[in-house]
Amino acid sequence: MEKEVYEKIWERKKEKKVDYAKKGTRVYEASCLVNDCDKILDVGCGDGAIYSLIKEKCKNYYGIDISKTALSQIKDKKVNTKVVNINEQKLPFQDNFFDYVVCLDVIEHVFDPVNLVDELFRVTQKEGFVIISTPNIRYYKHILKLIFGRFPKTSGDKEHYDGGHLHYFTYKDLIELCSQKSSNVKKCGINTKFIIEFFSGGILIKAKKT
Repeated sequence: MEKEVYEKIWERKKEKKVDYAKKGTRVYEASCLVNDCDKILDVGCGDGAIYSLIKEKCKNYYGIDISKTALSQIKDKKVNTKVVNINEQKLPFQDNFFDYVVCLDVIEHVFDPVNLVDELFRVTQKEGFVIISTPNIRYYKHILKLIFGRFPKTSGDKEHYDGGHLHYFTYKDLIELCSQKSSNVKKCGINTKFIIEFFSGGILIKAKKT
């Protein structure tokens, strides 16, 4: 069932061209947090959106996703991709392997966010970085919907209730999840740099593995 949902989502998305280089999107803002590196892992990479923005910065790009349809859209032969269901499987990489691990708008979909965060840091080398994004439930537009009696929708995907989102986070929630693995977490805004806890529609953090 889970795989079927995401295959349907990507069958629809592959017909729609998205400008990932547009400033203020989660992919663009996350790409700005990546510096030159040897190996990077993109967890829930989809069609390789961030790769198009960082391919000059990284020598080796690895991407995993639950959807074969999504991975089939990454045409660059230099990209290493694999179908992985992170709700059922560990990340298929050795400890301390990557300079960067990126996980954009995935954590809200998984059954066990704590286990996912542990896995992200496990495969990141010491002094390497984990970059995570997720919708911000504390976004002021969501708060207004709650005030008027409606729970906010954080996804536009129609194939599953709220796009299959299972968990909802604030900046503080996500930082606490990373606190056992990192003492250096940078908070970043996505669509704004001003009072990001309330005015950024998405959460974006960069955590250094300690």
